[in-house]
Amino acid sequence: NRYVSNRTSSADGAVELLDKHLDKSASIRRIEIIPAGLNSDASLSVSTSFSIKVKVEVREADQELAVFLHCHDENQNRVFSTGSFFSQQLKNLKLSAGMHEFECQIPGHLLNNGEYSLDVMIVRDRSEVILTESSVMSFQIHDEPLGIEGWNWSALGVIRPQLNWRHQG
Repeated sequence: NRYVSNRTSSADGAVELLDKHLDKSASIRRIEIIPAGLNSDASLSVSTSFSIKVKVEVREADQELAVFLHCHDENQNRVFSTGSFFSQQLKNLKLSAGMHEFECQIPGHLLNNGEYSLDVMIVRDRSEVILTESSVMSFQIHDEPLGIEGWNWSALGVIRPQLNWRHQG
Protein backbone atom coordinates (compact mmCIF):
# COMPACT_ATOMS: atom_id res chain seq x y z
CA ASN A 1 0.00 0.00 0.00
CA ARG A 2 2.80 2.41 0.88
CA TYR A 3 4.52 1.58 -2.44
CA VAL A 4 1.57 2.66 -4.60
CA SER A 5 0.34 5.46 -2.33
CA ASN A 6 2.65 8.02 -3.92
CA ARG A 7 1.14 7.67 -7.38
CA THR A 8 -2.17 8.17 -9.09
CA SER A 9 -3.18 7.22 -12.61
CA SER A 10 -4.89 9.87 -14.64
CA ALA A 11 -7.42 9.40 -17.42
CA ASP A 12 -4.90 10.32 -20.14
CA GLY A 13 -2.61 7.31 -19.56
CA ALA A 14 -0.21 9.13 -17.28
CA VAL A 15 0.98 8.46 -13.75
CA GLU A 16 1.31 11.41 -11.37
CA LEU A 17 3.71 10.99 -8.46
CA LEU A 18 3.38 12.84 -5.19
CA ASP A 19 6.64 14.37 -4.07
CA LYS A 20 7.66 12.19 -1.14
CA HIS A 21 11.38 12.67 -1.78
CA LEU A 22 11.89 16.18 -0.43
CA ASP A 23 15.34 15.16 0.80
CA LYS A 24 16.45 14.52 -2.82
CA SER A 25 17.77 17.21 -5.16
CA ALA A 26 15.21 16.16 -7.81
CA SER A 27 12.07 14.07 -8.06
CA ILE A 28 9.97 12.40 -10.74
CA ARG A 29 6.53 14.00 -10.90
CA ARG A 30 4.82 12.51 -13.97
CA ILE A 31 5.28 9.69 -16.49
CA GLU A 32 3.18 9.54 -19.62
CA ILE A 33 3.02 7.32 -22.69
CA ILE A 34 1.85 9.05 -25.84
CA PRO A 35 1.17 7.14 -29.08
CA ALA A 36 2.62 8.97 -32.10
CA GLY A 37 0.01 10.72 -34.20
CA LEU A 38 -2.86 9.40 -32.10
CA ASN A 39 -4.80 10.67 -29.15
CA SER A 40 -3.27 9.76 -25.81
CA ASP A 41 -5.91 7.15 -24.94
CA ALA A 42 -5.42 5.15 -28.15
CA SER A 43 -4.09 1.65 -27.65
CA LEU A 44 -0.55 0.73 -28.66
CA SER A 45 -0.02 -1.97 -31.26
CA VAL A 46 3.20 -3.61 -32.38
CA SER A 47 3.53 -1.08 -35.22
CA THR A 48 2.78 2.04 -33.14
CA SER A 49 5.59 4.46 -32.36
CA PHE A 50 5.18 6.15 -29.00
CA SER A 51 6.90 8.51 -26.61
CA ILE A 52 7.61 8.13 -22.93
CA LYS A 53 7.55 11.55 -21.27
CA VAL A 54 9.00 12.04 -17.82
CA LYS A 55 8.51 15.27 -15.88
CA VAL A 56 11.19 15.98 -13.30
CA GLU A 57 11.23 18.62 -10.59
CA VAL A 58 14.73 19.91 -9.87
CA ARG A 59 15.32 21.55 -6.49
CA GLU A 60 19.09 22.17 -6.69
CA ALA A 61 20.21 24.06 -9.81
CA ASP A 62 23.28 23.48 -11.97
CA GLN A 63 23.40 19.71 -11.59
CA GLU A 64 24.00 17.33 -14.45
CA LEU A 65 20.87 15.19 -14.18
CA ALA A 66 19.45 12.63 -16.55
CA VAL A 67 16.46 10.32 -16.77
CA PHE A 68 17.13 6.60 -17.17
CA LEU A 69 14.54 3.95 -18.10
CA HIS A 70 14.42 0.17 -17.70
CA CYS A 71 11.64 -1.57 -19.63
CA HIS A 72 10.64 -5.06 -18.43
CA ASP A 73 8.33 -7.65 -19.95
CA GLU A 74 5.61 -9.44 -17.98
CA ASN A 75 8.19 -11.99 -16.72
CA GLN A 76 10.42 -9.18 -15.38
CA ASN A 77 13.04 -9.75 -18.09
CA ARG A 78 14.73 -6.47 -18.95
CA VAL A 79 13.90 -5.68 -22.57
CA PHE A 80 15.91 -2.47 -22.87
CA SER A 81 17.56 0.30 -20.88
CA THR A 82 18.16 3.83 -22.06
CA GLY A 83 19.20 7.14 -20.59
CA SER A 84 18.76 10.72 -21.74
CA PHE A 85 22.54 11.19 -21.51
CA PHE A 86 22.95 8.64 -24.35
CA SER A 87 21.76 11.47 -26.62
CA GLN A 88 24.64 13.76 -27.67
CA GLN A 89 22.64 16.97 -27.15
CA LEU A 90 21.61 15.95 -23.61
CA LYS A 91 24.89 14.35 -22.48
CA ASN A 92 26.19 17.21 -20.29
CA LEU A 93 22.91 18.96 -19.61
CA LYS A 94 22.97 21.03 -16.41
CA LEU A 95 19.45 21.76 -15.22
CA SER A 96 18.08 24.88 -13.59
CA ALA A 97 15.72 24.62 -10.63
CA GLY A 98 12.12 23.99 -11.67
CA MET A 99 10.19 21.56 -13.85
CA HIS A 100 11.84 19.79 -16.79
CA GLU A 101 10.37 17.31 -19.26
CA PHE A 102 12.34 14.52 -20.92
CA GLU A 103 10.99 12.54 -23.85
CA CYS A 104 12.17 9.19 -25.20
CA GLN A 105 10.82 8.05 -28.56
CA ILE A 106 10.19 4.34 -29.04
CA PRO A 107 9.86 3.24 -32.67
CA GLY A 108 7.08 0.99 -33.92
CA HIS A 109 8.04 -2.58 -34.78
CA LEU A 110 10.29 -2.87 -31.73
CA LEU A 111 8.21 -4.47 -28.96
CA ASN A 112 6.10 -7.58 -29.45
CA ASN A 113 2.59 -7.90 -28.06
CA GLY A 114 2.44 -8.18 -24.29
CA GLU A 115 2.51 -6.31 -21.00
CA TYR A 116 5.50 -4.09 -20.14
CA SER A 117 6.51 -2.06 -17.10
CA LEU A 118 8.91 0.82 -16.58
CA ASP A 119 11.45 1.64 -13.90
CA VAL A 120 12.38 5.33 -14.01
CA MET A 121 15.50 6.74 -12.39
CA ILE A 122 17.18 10.10 -12.00
CA VAL A 123 20.94 9.86 -12.47
CA ARG A 124 23.45 12.53 -11.44
CA ASP A 125 26.75 12.96 -13.32
CA ARG A 126 26.15 9.74 -15.31
CA SER A 127 27.29 7.76 -12.27
CA GLU A 128 24.98 8.14 -9.27
CA VAL A 129 21.35 7.05 -9.16
CA ILE A 130 19.70 9.51 -6.81
CA LEU A 131 16.09 8.31 -7.18
CA THR A 132 14.39 5.15 -8.49
CA GLU A 133 10.70 4.56 -9.07
CA SER A 134 10.33 0.82 -9.75
CA SER A 135 7.49 -0.56 -11.89
CA VAL A 136 6.04 2.93 -11.86
CA MET A 137 3.98 2.44 -15.01
CA SER A 138 2.78 -0.47 -17.10
CA PHE A 139 1.47 -0.54 -20.64
CA GLN A 140 0.12 -3.07 -23.11
CA ILE A 141 1.28 -3.63 -26.69
CA HIS A 142 -1.47 -5.27 -28.74
CA ASP A 143 -0.89 -7.74 -31.53
CA GLU A 144 -1.88 -7.04 -35.09
CA PRO A 145 -1.97 -9.33 -38.09
CA LEU A 146 1.31 -9.70 -39.95
CA GLY A 147 -0.57 -9.35 -43.24
CA ILE A 148 1.05 -12.42 -44.79
CA GLU A 149 -1.47 -14.54 -46.64
CA GLY A 150 -1.49 -18.10 -45.33
CA TRP A 151 0.57 -17.23 -42.19
CA ASN A 152 -1.58 -17.48 -39.08
CA TRP A 153 0.95 -17.64 -36.23
CA SER A 154 2.02 -14.85 -33.97
CA ALA A 155 5.59 -13.64 -34.07
CA LEU A 156 7.50 -15.01 -31.08
CA GLY A 157 9.99 -13.18 -28.89
CA VAL A 158 10.11 -10.12 -26.64
CA ILE A 159 11.02 -7.81 -29.49
CA ARG A 160 9.38 -7.77 -32.91
CA PRO A 161 11.59 -5.72 -35.20
CA GLN A 162 10.64 -5.24 -38.82
CA LEU A 163 13.87 -6.34 -40.48
CA ASN A 164 14.92 -6.02 -44.11
CA TRP A 165 15.60 -9.18 -46.07
CA ARG A 166 17.42 -9.61 -49.40
CA HIS A 167 17.92 -12.46 -51.79
CA GLN A 168 20.50 -13.07 -54.45
CA GLY A 169 19.96 -15.89 -56.85
